[in-house]
Amino acid sequence: MTFSNPQYLLETDWLEMHLADSDLRVLDCTVFFHTDDRSIRRESGRNAWVEGHIPGSGFADLIGDLSDRDSHLPLMMPPVAQFAEAMSRYGVGEGTRVILYDDGMNIPAARVWWMLRAFGFDDAAVLNGGWRKWTLERRPISTEPPA
Repeated sequence: MTFSNPQYLLETDWLEMHLADSDLRVLDCTVFFHTDDRSIRRESGRNAWVEGHIPGSGFADLIGDLSDRDSHLPLMMPPVAQFAEAMSRYGVGEGTRVILYDDGMNIPAARVWWMLRAFGFDDAAVLNGGWRKWTLERRPISTEPPA
């Protein structure tokens, strides 16, 4: 398959070869969605990240850090200052490249990618196949926090 913008969708083999790059930030953006007859409950994937993640990756908290805390609606775009502060804590800034993934269909990862672009950060990509592909290919896993 040929992609019109391949720089926005990276393969697992590329990421594994570049994990040690000093300018690379890898962020797990997992959010679990639980549904019942009446509602959808969102759960942060932080606990799953603690149990195992791509080596060197951090956790991007879409529910807590990257959603507008003043909105009564869930997962709304945060204000600029809130977003910038969170990304700074994650090590994202001038001169960094960001790879995003999650433990689902890459919808949360794609949302964070979109938010980065909306705030003017263009050097981000989503990991094709995300955590599921990474683990199915038996690539390295870590429980260590990022440096």
